[in-house]
Amino acid sequence: MRHQHHFGWGHFLRSGFVALAVLMLATVASAQTGRVGGQVKDDTGQPIKGATVTAENPSASPSSFTATTDDKGRFSIIGLKTGRWTFTAQAPSFAPESGGMNVQTIGAPNPPLTFTLKKGGGAAPMGALGGIAAKDLQADLAAADQLYNAQQWDGAITAYRAIMAKAPSLSVINLQIAAAYRNKKEFDRALDAYHALLIADPTNEQAKIGIVAAARGRETFARIPAALERVGLLSRADDRVKTYSMGMRQRLGIARCLLADPELLILDEPMNGLDPAGILDFRHLIRALVGEGRTVVLSSHILDEVEKTCDYVAIVDRGEIVAMGPLAELQGEGKPKVLIGVDGTPAALEILAAVPGVSDLHSDNGVIQASVADPEVIPELNRRLVEAGIPVRRLEPLRASLEERFLAITSKLGEDE
Repeated sequence: MRHQHHFGWGHFLRSGFVALAVLMLATVASAQTGRVGGQVKDDTGQPIKGATVTAENPSASPSSFTATTDDKGRFSIIGLKTGRWTFTAQAPSFAPESGGMNVQTIGAPNPPLTFTLKKGGGAAPMGALGGIAAKDLQADLAAADQLYNAQQWDGAITAYRAIMAKAPSLSVINLQIAAAYRNKKEFDRALDAYHALLIADPTNEQAKIGIVAAARGRETFARIPAALERVGLLSRADDRVKTYSMGMRQRLGIARCLLADPELLILDEPMNGLDPAGILDFRHLIRALVGEGRTVVLSSHILDEVEKTCDYVAIVDRGEIVAMGPLAELQGEGKPKVLIGVDGTPAALEILAAVPGVSDLHSDNGVIQASVADPEVIPELNRRLVEAGIPVRRLEPLRASLEERFLAITSKLGEDE
């Protein structure tokens, strides 16, 4: 088989409404379909009439289509979903030929396929649909999809069931039936459709996931408005997600988590990519969630934000927790520091250097920073400077930043190796 035009791997990402992003398995699923046509001929270039062309994709619903060529060897298959399909052409007295193609449902038409069959081989099998007219089934599927896309759920369910009555092997259509029932909020019937598919195909992962969503659907559907309001997105509920800023998408992720009303949320780099206003909003949101009695575990490399947001901190180095405790306690480890603002810096440095327990003295623009062995010595520093006639205009204990503690801890570990 050869393509008259080459297409690379195609991936179609549909941007849905907020409810779609928050509860993917409980909203409208697009049912756009594509068309693939072409010709079957023999190795002398003559068209083969009556050849069978089968399209198969185990991940699609339906997963198989069959078409028959006309007197010019032409065929057309409609109803294909986006994805990788395998096409097989076969005819009596010819060896079958197969090949794959990435089918598109939007944009430019799919390229035509040309099969060149060589003499040899026996009678062609009937294909996945048996003796049923593939053209009629394709037309029925297109009509059912049209009803689904128009949100005419009852009509779509009836149409899909009629297709399954004609072709029982297409049990995967139960996925579309279940999706329609979910959109009607008839979750018990959606569960029935998923179970029917699992009887025919026990390994179908989409049906297994769908059962979980449908089983929780009664509660999660009711929580959607409250979750969106909680993160400040209710007024944008009908806007497409692709119009959201990075911060809004981060908040949307939180809303999705809140559907399960969790006591624990684990957030990985939630501040990443946010502007200052977005960071501030997200910090307030996390604090509000904690105020509701929830626990939020936040993983981040932005230590300044961790310091401003968290109460309890664990420092991880090379996959191991090397320090852990309340933020204030972790910052208080190591030598306390003090900032001293004075006039007459050289004399002040000389006096302070003589005080027992004082170290790491350095000055910048009249402000001296010193490390002390014990915070109780700080009043003594003030007394000695005043007695020496040096005015003290600033005396401020300095707490080590989380970044400084992180670097101190991890650097020490490196030195010990």
